[in-house]
Amino acid sequence: MRMQSLLAIVAIAALSILTASPAAYATPLPPGGVVATSPFPVNPLVTPALFGIEAHTSGTVTGTNNGKTLDVSYDAWVVRDKTTGFLDFVYQFTNNTTSNTNVQHTSHSDFTGWLTDVSYFVDVAGHVISPAASRTFPSGDSVTFDYPGAGNVTSGQTSALEIIETNATVFTSGTYTFQDGVTVNAVAYAPGPEPSSLILLGSAFAGLGAARWRRRAGVKTI
Repeated sequence: MRMQSLLAIVAIAALSILTASPAAYATPLPPGGVVATSPFPVNPLVTPALFGIEAHTSGTVTGTNNGKTLDVSYDAWVVRDKTTGFLDFVYQFTNNTTSNTNVQHTSHSDFTGWLTDVSYFVDVAGHVISPAASRTFPSGDSVTFDYPGAGNVTSGQTSALEIIETNATVFTSGTYTFQDGVTVNAVAYAPGPEPSSLILLGSAFAGLGAARWRRRAGVKTI
């Protein structure tokens, strides 16, 4: 009986961790969601009192398809919110003048199992804002920023900062994808392996199931 009570407490605690909200500067984006992005209050890259940069990478990727060329330079950062300890993932790209097509969407993966909020920050006047974002269902692995219609990032333009807030505390490599008539992928960052809270929750439920099986089988439990 004590074991069951303990496992139940662990399960409840794990659920509490899963539903804990990341720093609420932005718009929550659950799997399957489509939301309007919101402005971030400060530039997380240059506000050391609030955010610390954990990692940065940059590069250029190029792809061609049916006469279209997409040539993109990008940066990706991992920043830690000093209030919550959670990680935010910040991305920015330039559609280079060597491109003859626009960027209509960018996608970021893998965010499976993590809470995500989405926002933007205009670091330089004229940088293009993504007004909406979506997330795949049911896995929630991919977070997409949309640049629809006249808001496409055209050749020579740069995006505003794309910001994904999470409840992750570690990070790993991830994929940064740029799309229009051409799709190109870059190596960037994403939250670390499967959230420990999910692993803990699975262990708790497995333990509860084992306890029930032992009771039905007549095995004495402590």
